[in-house]
Amino acid sequence: MCLMPSWNYTVIDDHLGTGFQSRDQRRLKIRIPGQKPLLNVLGGSGIYASLGARLFLSESQARSIGWIIQIGNDFPSDIEDDLTALGTTLVIDRKLNQPSTRGLLEYKDSAFGQKTFQYITPVLRIQTEQLNNQALFTAKSFHLFEWPQQLEERISNLLALRRQKGLVDQRPLIIWEPAPLSCEREQLSFFFSAAKLVDVFSPNHLELLRIFGEKPSTPFDRTQVEDLARKLLELGVGPDRTGIMIIRSGEHGSMMLVAGGVPHWIPPYYQASSLKVVDATGAGNAFLGAYAVAYLKTRDSQQAASYGSVAASFALEQIGVPHKIVSNGQELWNGVDISERLQSYIDQIISSTNCLYIHVSLAEALTSPPRYRLNLISSAKYIERFQKTHGRRLDHEERTRKREAREGHLASQKAQSLRGLRAKMYAQKRHAEKIQMKKRIRAQEEKNVKSAAPSEPSSATPLPNYLLDRSQATNAKALSSAIKDKRSEKAAKFSVPLPKVKGISEEEMFKVVNTGKKTHKKSWKRMITKPTFVGQDFTRRNPKFERFIRYAFLDSRLAWFLVVVLMQNSPMGLRYKKANVTHPELGVTVQLPILSVKKNPQNPLYTQLGVLTKGTVIEVNVSELGLVTTSGKVVWGKYAQVSNNPDLDGTVNAVLLV
Repeated sequence: MCLMPSWNYTVIDDHLGTGFQSRDQRRLKIRIPGQKPLLNVLGGSGIYASLGARLFLSESQARSIGWIIQIGNDFPSDIEDDLTALGTTLVIDRKLNQPSTRGLLEYKDSAFGQKTFQYITPVLRIQTEQLNNQALFTAKSFHLFEWPQQLEERISNLLALRRQKGLVDQRPLIIWEPAPLSCEREQLSFFFSAAKLVDVFSPNHLELLRIFGEKPSTPFDRTQVEDLARKLLELGVGPDRTGIMIIRSGEHGSMMLVAGGVPHWIPPYYQASSLKVVDATGAGNAFLGAYAVAYLKTRDSQQAASYGSVAASFALEQIGVPHKIVSNGQELWNGVDISERLQSYIDQIISSTNCLYIHVSLAEALTSPPRYRLNLISSAKYIERFQKTHGRRLDHEERTRKREAREGHLASQKAQSLRGLRAKMYAQKRHAEKIQMKKRIRAQEEKNVKSAAPSEPSSATPLPNYLLDRSQATNAKALSSAIKDKRSEKAAKFSVPLPKVKGISEEEMFKVVNTGKKTHKKSWKRMITKPTFVGQDFTRRNPKFERFIRYAFLDSRLAWFLVVVLMQNSPMGLRYKKANVTHPELGVTVQLPILSVKKNPQNPLYTQLGVLTKGTVIEVNVSELGLVTTSGKVVWGKYAQVSNNPDLDGTVNAVLLV
């Protein structure tokens, strides 16, 4: 049975800060097939995250970590003594009339693979108000394990409490680990809103896939994880859109991504096949605890993640929390010195990758100024950082342009001057290069071809009309970003889900209207019968010179009359100012204002008149979606293609071109 006290672990002095725990607090009973049940095993994300922070602090620094725990009347005294022995600032809230929070963790096999969990007693929860009159609310960092719907209230109450105590200008580092049960496709919009309130958002890779309703690929695909993390970052993580995404991927390592940056992967300490790995429970929580400690001191996300990987390794080596002993005045966790394991991890990374590594001791890393901190960067990143720091030559662009211009001349000169075997080998090399170039061009063309995704499964819930004809656009083939130049990006703007549509004749589009004051035999005017878009800046011309007219519904007696105006000033029944636009990747449909008609595939004249038919490319206002560019600018207008027949459905449905 695993003990799960309610807690909050936090730093109360000028050194470090960590988090806040309200939901995952438990005392577990663990069942393993073929073995006796394990009772009173201490667990929960709070204890693992607290220990992850405690690993990298000496016994004299341990008081800087404070936690508040909520225990019942049956909490074992020996476990309480173990928690006190950690040397942290411990605040105990006893509930004498309630039992401690207990849960049942049941493994399906002896390999500690699949497992199920359920609470068997009521959950004791910590509320933000309980931090009042405690030094805990002054923490430099908080770790939240919460549903996205409750996150906003939790953070607002916490910041309000800090403002009451005079901590107005000192915003803490807020790390959010989503509750696993909340990671569902239906919660996607709540995740978008909640991620903007935190500084670090860290689901694991399986939770990230469930948030977007995707299935994990076999084998593990880093690109899939990176793409989904970018989507969240584009919509904003952090109050100023400067937050950090950390995706904990178990035996595949962890990935860090910031707005406008490139994904950076940190390998795990143990491989999946290692005999040292016993149980992965709590490894991700320990990672975040150590990450908070290192990040607050160094402000380096990559270095902090290295500390997190080392902390996670201690949680993997046993069922439950790691064991601490003191030998010759030195703390050992599971019999290992933390600084030795950190050095071993550093050596492991250096031996497996081409890295430039400047290492200082563990004590220096946690106490020295940031300029002396640990740096782990690849040689390519080192060159890039040097260029950002010191700049380039003033004639760098000119030299690069001339060098590229000379390449063609040099290739031609070699082809003409070489003889014999060298000429034959050079010709074979050029032939292979041309083949690769043609393959890239062909792949680029296939990438821009989009096809309809498989039809959605039938549902018992009826759908509104504007959703019945929707279809998602899927890329036929992906291509390396190395060949995504300006020309291909410009061409991709007009790659549409519906490349072909049925033609509409002018006889169907226009109805001849006879005019003439007396004879009514002149037939140069046309009445348009299809829906249109009318811009706000439209100004009527003199009706005498207008070529196109329309009819308008007058009253309930079905009296129709002709009004000689330009097509764009169409009747209310045939005029649309908004469209139901579906995002093909996010799978959400929103109603957005129409800005203009970009292209009608039927006829350039129809485009000029603003006629809305199936396949028409329109421009819509997407500012409400909060999309931003890599430079942080808000996207205002994007193109979308009409996917239905507006004249038949009475509404405009469109698919956003991304």
